[in-house]
Amino acid sequence: MARILLADYPNPDGRARFRALTELGHDVAFFDTQAPTLGTPIPTRARGAARALLPFYDRLSKLINTRMASARLLGECRKFRPDILLVIKGANLRASVLRRIRRRLKPLLVNWYGDSLLTPGAAEFVERDSGAYDFFFIIDDARALERVRVRSSHVATLPFACDPEFHRPPVLTAEERARYGSPVAFVGTVVPSREKVLAGVREFGLKIWGPPRNPWGSWDPKRSPLGSSWQGRSAWGQEAVNVYAASEIVLDIHFLFGDPLPICNVTARVFEVPACGGFLLTNAADQLGELYALGTEMVCYRSPEELHRLVAHYLAHPEERRAIAARGQRRARQEHTFKRRLEGMLEILERKA
Repeated sequence: MARILLADYPNPDGRARFRALTELGHDVAFFDTQAPTLGTPIPTRARGAARALLPFYDRLSKLINTRMASARLLGECRKFRPDILLVIKGANLRASVLRRIRRRLKPLLVNWYGDSLLTPGAAEFVERDSGAYDFFFIIDDARALERVRVRSSHVATLPFACDPEFHRPPVLTAEERARYGSPVAFVGTVVPSREKVLAGVREFGLKIWGPPRNPWGSWDPKRSPLGSSWQGRSAWGQEAVNVYAASEIVLDIHFLFGDPLPICNVTARVFEVPACGGFLLTNAADQLGELYALGTEMVCYRSPEELHRLVAHYLAHPEERRAIAARGQRRARQEHTFKRRLEGMLEILERKA
């Protein structure tokens, strides 16, 4: 049994990882990586004015919050004395503090980086701070390492997963099914690559659940041809589960789909949607064939034209669609869980540490 300090997000996935480590027989403590804010949150309109008056507001806020989170982590490590410090992403933790923790308390430092290394902004953090960790687990395949240098001594691919206790078919009323369901659904941020793909299947009764802004350029639903499909907000947590289960087809579109850069990872939807009993159409990726039996447990597309054809086919063949969804659900809930992933991670640590 190991003493593990899990530095994670206080969301359903974070709670699932904590529970999984506990079920595996370890003594686990949870550290909330959500840094405290600078006093009382500033209202949205006032925040814009503050940024106009103080151009470095965002940078200063991030710097102070990072210092505070790192100081809290150091204090928690001194108190708990972990054998393993497992950090999920950790972009708001200072590498210098992590090195101090390793030098003084000697835990094994492990990062499970849950975003693609090719995500805008990820490379700077990974190349700068990954050397502070003994092990760095990525969700990408090895091709991403040709473009982003991971400086840790040990690097391995470990995709994210689902939580069978949270990602499961919900019991919905007729009213809830009408609210969350649709022939085709997309849950996520609309970026230019996705907007083009979504426009090609709008005719089938598309519902989009996502924010009106994104970090890679603004998307204005009021001016977009997809505006009538937008539900006016995102769907998180239980609402996302409801959408996955109530919709006939759920779409997964990687942010690099159609880009010259290779798609090196699968998204969490590849595990979450099937676990909820939903039918997913996702873009082709090399990892998919290692995770599911393609065509019988998971269906993927390689172009917007193929996606259009597949949507039309599976809407017209509900029994075939449900059979694939059922097989995908069994595979996701049996093999692609956080408990199975963390069990594998700990086996790697034991072999190589």
